Amino acid sequence: MKRLIITLLLSDMGLIALHIFLGGPFDLFNLDRERNIPSYFSGAQLILIASVSLGILLMIRRRIERILLGVNAFFFLMLGFDEISELHENITYYLVTFIKPFGFFRTLTYMWLVFFAPVILAAFVFFALFFKKIIAEVRGARIPFGVGIGCFAAAIFMELGSGLIRNLSFHRWEVPIEEGFELIGASAILIALLTVAANRFEKNFRRVE
Repeated sequence: MKRLIITLLLSDMGLIALHIFLGGPFDLFNLDRERNIPSYFSGAQLILIASVSLGILLMIRRRIERILLGVNAFFFLMLGFDEISELHENITYYLVTFIKPFGFFRTLTYMWLVFFAPVILAAFVFFALFFKKIIAEVRGARIPFGVGIGCFAAAIFMELGSGLIRNLSFHRWEVPIEEGFELIGASAILIALLTVAANRFEKNFRRVE
């Protein structure tokens, strides 16, 4: 597990470093662009979280836990597809043609924070319940899961700040910080769920001596 943690964090930091040093001239390494190396890596992280959630689901019997894990798997699967396909940006572009946008964001792209606000709030309520029912009983999973959710919350607030603050210099530094929070947050949640999976596997399949 220590090697996995180190590998994930080094990968995250490596992508952030590539953005800082090469993201300007090369969109291939730019964290603020889609369909490039960082976005595919991030999408793979999120889809892997969904896969581990389904793996845990197969090892438990309690209905409420199975439902929570199924919802979690679906949620992160959709996030993974969104990361690769720009789904929420495309939905936002269509919505602003029918709904008069607010004028306080520097570009219409940030309107997704308004349109998806109910989903964002519901997600954090869900994560609180998920923590209570799935994560809390596995001691080693508590801190990484909390760190992961905290990073995602910080990324949302950073993007909100980027939309409200029109200073381009702020935006230049906001991008690696915000995207870094997302990368590290996904890694932390993946570590938490792998810890839960290992714990469940040991309980269900360890050999009785």
